[in-house]
Formats: sequence, C-alpha cells, structure tokens
Amino acid sequence: MSEQIPWNLISAIVGVVTGFLLSQVTEVWKNKRKKDTIKKALLNELKVVRETISEAQKRGNAVPMEKFPFITETYDSIKVELASILKPNQLAVLQRTYEEIKKLNLPLERSSSGYIQTVGSTDYIYIENALEKVSKLVETTINQLS
Repeated sequence: MSEQIPWNLISAIVGVVTGFLLSQVTEVWKNKRKKDTIKKALLNELKVVRETISEAQKRGNAVPMEKFPFITETYDSIKVELASILKPNQLAVLQRTYEEIKKLNLPLERSSSGYIQTVGSTDYIYIENALEKVSKLVETTINQLS
C-alpha cells in the first residue's frame, strides 16, 4: 500500500513556521535597533555633561548660564526601560551617575554637590570635589556603555 504524502499539510506547516521565524527575526532586529538608539542617546547626553564639566573645571568650577542645568532629559524619559536594555552593572553605574548629575542641578543648600550663584553672576559655581566626582562617574559610565 502506498501512502500519499500530504504535501498541502507540509507546505502549510512550513509556511506557518517560516512566517513565525520571520516575525521573530524582525522583532529582534527592531529591539536591537531601539536599544542601540537609546544607548547612543544616553552616550550623547553624557558626553555633553562631560564636556560641560571639563570646561567648568578650566574656568574655576564655573558653569555658564547657557550650559545650566545639566541635561538629563534622555535618562528621565527612558529610565523605566533601561532595566530591559542594560546589563545590571551598566544600569547601576548609570543610575548612580545620573543621581549625582541631578545633585549638581540643585543649590548648595539642598545638595552637598550643588551650586552657588552669587548675586549678579551668570555662572553657577561648584566646589572642586563635586565636579571631579561626577566627572569620574560620567567617564566610567561612558566607557561601560560604549
């Protein structure tokens, strides 16, 4: 007895499996692109902070008004998603870094790393250790995310 091979069934199964695999590959590719975009945005934001701190250290720890406050918008808008994008050690250093950056945006009365602004001054002045500490954290974070 010769059994007939159910080609219709086999081709339907192959089609379903192929469609499923293609959709999964597409989803993985989209997620990778999204993760890469988020990492690039964070790196760009951190590089701006690093540059601002570097310039401030050359100016006697003074940040000019046009570069204040330190930017944290990218981090603020995606911090919920970061746990699914970054490795735990990257996430930990990133969170600590942004916590310290945000302290720089506060007056000295509210944060030990905060700024002082004298009457009539357009600069935001920091104690030396505050900028140095954040500078090191930013550098470490950039290296870990790169």
